[in-house]
Amino acid sequence: MKRRIIKKRMRIDELYLRDALINFLKSPLPVFENQLEDNILSIRWAIYGLTYYHLKFDPVWSKRDMFLELVDIDSIELISDPQRIIQVIGQFTWMPQGKDAKADVWWAMDRIPEMGKYGAVYMKEPFVATIQLLHHRRSPLKYSFAFGIGSTSRLFTNKLMDTRA
Repeated sequence: MKRRIIKKRMRIDELYLRDALINFLKSPLPVFENQLEDNILSIRWAIYGLTYYHLKFDPVWSKRDMFLELVDIDSIELISDPQRIIQVIGQFTWMPQGKDAKADVWWAMDRIPEMGKYGAVYMKEPFVATIQLLHHRRSPLKYSFAFGIGSTSRLFTNKLMDTRA
């Protein structure tokens, strides 16, 4: 896939994530469990899309054939109300595919992959997203995604978010 098309899709996912988070913050507390799942599903899809495209741009991950599942969101917290900074904590599950699945060179050397019920080998990566919603409708989203631990650790940002401690 061409770099130009990937960047265009990333911008679309950024807008989708911004709208999903605004709808999540505006919605009242859910009465039923499935109402909460409906609100979070669009956030999961947008975060998945952005993470997938950032991995496609990564020099190490872009050369590999892998399957990335949707993020399992553990919590969504509003950290700073006037600045509208939201933190999403969860984990991704990924597994190699094709030739990379047969060769053991794809797995991180500092961690041991997990084995599924039917023999599927996978790895779980912790994920923390810090997202700032700007007040203007047309303004871009500011975000920083921390993906993985150890040798699979990556920090993705759209360069608008200040990642200094």
